[in-house]
Order: sequence, then structure tokens, then C-alpha cells
Amino acid sequence: MNKCDKCKILLFINCRSDDPLTQPMLRLLENDDFFSLNIQTLYSGNFHKNYNMCNQIMNDLDCVLIMGDRIELTAAACAAFHNNVPIIHYGSGITNTISTFDDINRHCISLWADVCLCEDQESKRNVFSLRQSIGKIRKNTPTGKKNFDRNNIYVVGNLYLETLSDVDESLVPNEIYDLQLINPETLKTRDIYSPHSQNKKIIIGPNPDNQTLQEIRGKNILKFYKNLPRPQFLGLLKNCQRFITNSSSAYYEAPHFLKSEQIIQVGERNKNRSTPREWNQDFKSSDKIIEIIKEWWRK
Repeated sequence: MNKCDKCKILLFINCRSDDPLTQPMLRLLENDDFFSLNIQTLYSGNFHKNYNMCNQIMNDLDCVLIMGDRIELTAAACAAFHNNVPIIHYGSGITNTISTFDDINRHCISLWADVCLCEDQESKRNVFSLRQSIGKIRKNTPTGKKNFDRNNIYVVGNLYLETLSDVDESLVPNEIYDLQLINPETLKTRDIYSPHSQNKKIIIGPNPDNQTLQEIRGKNILKFYKNLPRPQFLGLLKNCQRFITNSSSAYYEAPHFLKSEQIIQVGERNKNRSTPREWNQDFKSSDKIIEIIKEWWRK
């Protein structure tokens, strides 16, 4: 394949909650001669700054790959849409109780996207429902051949399952502890509270959402980490007595390490997500995504 035949794809990084989605794709894209990979780091929690930056770098691209639904990625997707650059979106169609900006952002990206990559059949059905009254919204693209197509909706399984073996237990203390990760419910601008517990807690700070209160309340705090690399987070999760959270980690990572009674979900955030029962897959999601992108590009 000649250099000019490569698919020029842009991948965004530096969103904490989407790092386990980005890393498997980054490794594959870097080592596949089919792609000419561009990487862009985003600013945490800032829509306007990311939109303005991304708006300047959309020239000479064949597509952008959006891994998730954070506000940073929404800005990138919005810039791509406004510049008529095709969007491939992983995480389309996940349905939550609407309590955060991410819940709405996710559906906006799904409507903008040329290719929607869903984690399960329920999510795929949700994307179809979103698009029932939309029809074709993009007639032309820079390549002249990638039209909006409601058939470009695929079930690819769950990327979170690919990195659960990368566990670093170096931060695990020599005593019983609960692990707490609670993000603000941003549409209600609630502060972060700490449910009552007899155990000491290790607390991981929330996502850096804009215009939210981020006060940590509670006693018996053993350690507070503003942020952690995923392997160290998994090490703490694997060894905690209870995981107290309103994060999607309760659905993705926690069931791999903990019993259901050890996972304490608080608030409304992330309710109604699918459960891991549908994610027993005999393939790697990242490999399937690469295959779908190549097939889409060849059309």
C-alpha cells in the first residue's frame, strides 16, 4: 500500500475515564500500515478550548476516532462535524438515567457519527431509535465517498475487558479499606459526598467537569489521589473490601474483581447501563474495530 493510500485518522488522548478505551486502539493503529495516525492531546474538562484547537487541525484528515463521551471528546467531535470530517464513534447508544452532560453528549456524537460502534445489541437498538427521524444529514465529505449511513452501526463488544490484566498493586495498603470514586451529577451540580462507612477509605478524585462542586466530605480518609493510572486503580479495586461509586467502573471493571455485594452504587449516575452478561465475547473489540474501519474506508 502506497503512503498516499493510507487512511489519515486522528485519535484523541488525555481523557482519564476513556484511557482504557484509547490505549488498545493506539497500539493497533500505530503498528498498522493501513493507517496514517495523528494523535492529539485534549485539555481536561474544557469544551471551548478543545473545540477551538480541534477546529484548526481538521484539514487533510480522512476521519476522526472518538472513544467515549467526555466533554473534551464532544468538543473534538463537534469540530469534526462542523468541518465535514467523518466521525467514527465508540460508545454509541449507551443509555443511562440522564444526570450528566456526558449522557447527552453521547447521543449528540452518535448523531454526528458516520460509523457507530456499540458495546451490545441494546446500544445498537438505541442508536437506530435516535436516527429514526434523522435521515441523511451529510451529503458530501472531503473524500466524496463517505455518506451518512444508518447501516453503519456495529456491535463490537467492550474494550474495557481488554486491559483488566494490567494490574499494579503497589499502592495497596496493609489494612482493610473501601475504595471510593464518586463523580458529580453535573446536571444537578451536586457536591461529592461520602457514604457512611466503618472502614477507612481510599478516595480517587472526580473527573474534572466544568462548573461542578468538587468538595470531598467524610471521615476516616486513608489516602486521597487526585488521579491514578489505570493499572494502579485496578490494583486498589481488586483488593478493596467495598467499592463505593457512581462511576461506570461499577459496570465495567468492578464485576471482574469483586462480588456484587461489594459494589455499592450511589445516586442516579450511570443507572440503566447494560451489565457484563452481554460482553462474553470470543474476539478482541479493538481488532474488530480496526476491521470495521478498514472495510468502511474501502467502500
